[in-house]
Amino acid sequence: MATALKQSDYIGVFLTNPEADYAKDVPYRVAMPIRKEGEETEWVYGGFFKTEHTAARAYNLIAIEHMGSNAIINDIGKPTKSMNDEFADFLSQNPNRAQRYKLTTEKAKELIAKYGAFKTHKDVQKALPTTPEIANVL
Repeated sequence: MATALKQSDYIGVFLTNPEADYAKDVPYRVAMPIRKEGEETEWVYGGFFKTEHTAARAYNLIAIEHMGSNAIINDIGKPTKSMNDEFADFLSQNPNRAQRYKLTTEKAKELIAKYGAFKTHKDVQKALPTTPEIANVL
């Protein structure tokens, strides 16, 4: 029987089945649902990662690329050198990835200049109702 993926504290980041061989070294998976009214949900997959933080950064790129100024991104804080090294390794694994990252980063800067900062997963969590009666409905 298939094991459900566990949602990370970051949006779009899931902890894969720890019993799966592929998940031994890269336990975090990135996936983003694209929902269009009247159509089936499509999933955009961003790959597998060693750390939650790197997966969250990858999700942010996918969200901005596909959702533009409507993207809700992960608040990842200031990355450490090892986090930056892992992300650089992720970008170098695919020839198109670094170019997509550059274009998406430029797009993000333009959107921030025009609309202000993106909403983050922490902004969304703060806006959710906290009373048990309302939270149970969600």
